[in-house]
Amino acid sequence: MASHSTPTMEASYEYTSLSHSRATRLIRLYPDANEDAPLGCELEEVSVDKPLPPYVALSYTWNNEEPSVKLKISASAGGDPAVTRILLITPNCAAALKVLRNSDLVRQHGLWIDAICINQACNDEKGDQVAMMATIYDEAKHVLVWLGSEWAPKTYQDVAPFDKRWLRKVCEFHNGLKGMIIQSNTSSRPLTDDLRLVIDKEVLMHMMKAPYWARAWTFQETMNPSTKLLCQDSRHCPVYVLWYGLQQISFSSS
Repeated sequence: MASHSTPTMEASYEYTSLSHSRATRLIRLYPDANEDAPLGCELEEVSVDKPLPPYVALSYTWNNEEPSVKLKISASAGGDPAVTRILLITPNCAAALKVLRNSDLVRQHGLWIDAICINQACNDEKGDQVAMMATIYDEAKHVLVWLGSEWAPKTYQDVAPFDKRWLRKVCEFHNGLKGMIIQSNTSSRPLTDDLRLVIDKEVLMHMMKAPYWARAWTFQETMNPSTKLLCQDSRHCPVYVLWYGLQQISFSSS
């Protein structure tokens, strides 16, 4: 993490008003290998009407949680460096940030999260931001889906068997299955009993029980073709692997 002078006090973070209705904010998240270290970041204003720097948008749920975890936001130019500005965020958002802060993807990109990038106390700003939501997600380099600590895959290996490319390799090299082709979603055929063994139905069904899937914005936010499922080891995979896994389980049950 970047070096900062030791603060003498804490104060609630106060948003600076955005310069116009087509502006939003991006997060620069500070990395830290210590899982228990406080979360820290800085915010920058950008305009959706101009070329945007590469950024990642987080798709998650607030889980009806009260904001209770501290996020330290660096002082803006002219701010008092001896004062740590604190924004309270929900535990689920904090859990995602702890995973993301050591992700190579976020180190290379900005980050957009509604609870942080939007001043939740300003109704006018919220209205402007909601009106731009589709654009914000469409323009994101990647959309990362965070199911929550209870439901997100522990590691990439938990979801690797659902990845069509991974399954294709299994088909090519698995004993007795070389040359088999897994076709598109509209024409896929059932896997053999041997190949079905690599699909962990319990893992998949547990992920699908996450409250995330019941939220109103899920469909809009996951339609981005670059949408990825975030694992708890900071790795990610295309969200389509879930739909593909469900399809294969459906075939195996028929």
